[in-house]
Amino acid sequence: MRVPSFTDALFDALRSQDQLDGISRIKQVVINELRATDERVSIQKTDYFNHSFVPDMVLNWPGEKESRHLFLRPETTLADLQDDIALSSETRPIFFSLTGMAGKPKGLLAQLDQTSHGADSLVTDSQGIQELISQRQEHPVVRLASSAVLQGARGLLDDDKSAAVAAALTSGLDAAAHVQRERTEAATRTIASTFDSTRSTRLNRLLQAVWIGSGGSASTFPGRYELAAGLDEDALSYLLQLEHVEDFEFWKRIGRRLTLATLSKIRIEHPSANFQALVTANLDVLNSKACRVSRTLPYLTADSRQDPGYATWELDRGMLVYRSDRHSVHVAQRKDELERISGAGSATRFDQLLQRLDGQDIAVTELSLGAGGRTVAYSSDRPINVINDQPLATVASALGASVEVRQLVAAMRGHSPVTCDFPTSIVSGKTTATYPVMDLIELAMTLFADMSNEELLAIEELTPEIEDLGPPTLF
Repeated sequence: MRVPSFTDALFDALRSQDQLDGISRIKQVVINELRATDERVSIQKTDYFNHSFVPDMVLNWPGEKESRHLFLRPETTLADLQDDIALSSETRPIFFSLTGMAGKPKGLLAQLDQTSHGADSLVTDSQGIQELISQRQEHPVVRLASSAVLQGARGLLDDDKSAAVAAALTSGLDAAAHVQRERTEAATRTIASTFDSTRSTRLNRLLQAVWIGSGGSASTFPGRYELAAGLDEDALSYLLQLEHVEDFEFWKRIGRRLTLATLSKIRIEHPSANFQALVTANLDVLNSKACRVSRTLPYLTADSRQDPGYATWELDRGMLVYRSDRHSVHVAQRKDELERISGAGSATRFDQLLQRLDGQDIAVTELSLGAGGRTVAYSSDRPINVINDQPLATVASALGASVEVRQLVAAMRGHSPVTCDFPTSIVSGKTTATYPVMDLIELAMTLFADMSNEELLAIEELTPEIEDLGPPTLF
C-alpha cells in the first residue's frame, strides 16, 4: 500500500518557480515524512541546501545523546553519493535522494549499499520511507524498527529493503513466540546487517524476551545474549499491544527487572489486560519511594461492571496507579512527583486511626497529634509500637474529642521506617530508601482510607504468591 501524497507534494515543491520557497517546501515535506516514521524525533532545519559539509537537517531524540545529520540530494548520481559518504562518514549521516533510486543499475546500488553500510551511513529516498510507513501501519512491530531506522540504520534503504526488514521482524517475532530457531536466527541476521550496534541490541532484546518468555532458554537463543540491560519502553509498549497473553509465567519472565522508571515511559491505552498481567506478575520486584492516596469517583466501565471490588493498574502522569472503586494510589519514584496529584487528605481522628490499625500488623514508632492549633509529638526511646501506650491515650484524651492525627512513623519489615503524612495522604521513605510497591500501597490504604471488605480482598488478589523461578533469565 503506497502513500502517494508525499511523492505528489515533493514533486510539486521541486517544480516551484521560487527557489527559496521551493527549498523550504521540500524540507517541510521531508520533515513530515520523517515524523510519520518516528513521532519522537526532533528535527532542526538549517539555512543550507544541498551543501557538501553542512546538513539540511539535524535529527535528535529524547534521552539519546547522539544526533544524526541529514543531507538532501537532488539530481545526484550514485558516484556523487559515494563521494559524499566518504566525506561525511564520521557523523553517521543520512542521505535522502529526492529523485529516488528506482531504475538505477542493480550493481551500482549494491556497491552504494556496501559503501554506506561500511561508513555507518544511511542512503534512502521517498519510496523507501513510504514503504516503511506502509509496513508500520500494517505491522505494529515495525513501529519499533521505523524509529530505529532514523536513529541507526545503515546501508541503502529503498522500498525493497524496507519491505524485507519489515518482513524479517514480523516473521522473527512470530518465530520467537513459537521458539523456532531458524526463522528467529534469520531475523537477527537482518537486524545486524541493517542497524548499528545500539539499535541491533535493542531489537534483539525484544526477540530474546519473547523467546524466553515463551519458554525458550537463553542458551538456545540464536544470537548474542543481550538482555542484561533490560527491555526499553518501546519494546515493552509493543508487547503490551499484542492480543491478551494469559500466560502468567510469560509476563513474570519478561519483567524480572522491571522498574518504575521503565513503566513510567510506556505508551499504553487503558484498559489493557496485558498491562495488568505485567504489573501483577512482577509486584515482587517493583520498588518505589513514595505513594499518595486520593478519593476517586466510582470507576464504572464495561470491565468493572460496577463491581465494588474492582481494582486495576493504570499509568497517570508518568506514575503507576493502583485504582479501586473508591480510591487511587499514585506510586512515585520521588516524593515531589506526588505534588502533581490534586486533593488533600481527609482529617483522621485518633480514634479512627485506632480502628484502622485494629488487627493490623503495623508498628507505629512515632506519632504527632493536633488540636486547637497545637501539636503534640509522642515517641519512645526504645523501638516499640507506641500506638496502644496508655500515656498516649491520656495525651489524646487531654487534647479533646477533636484531636486529629498529623503524622506518624511506621516500621517496615526489612526496610527503614516510613513517614505517613495525614494532611496530604502521602507515605514516603527517608533519604534514598525504596520499598516494595504493594507494601506501600497496603500501608497507605490502611492508614488513610476506611476500606471495605471488597477493597481489602482486591488488594489480596493483586498480590499473588510468587513462585521461585531460580536465577533471573531476563535482564
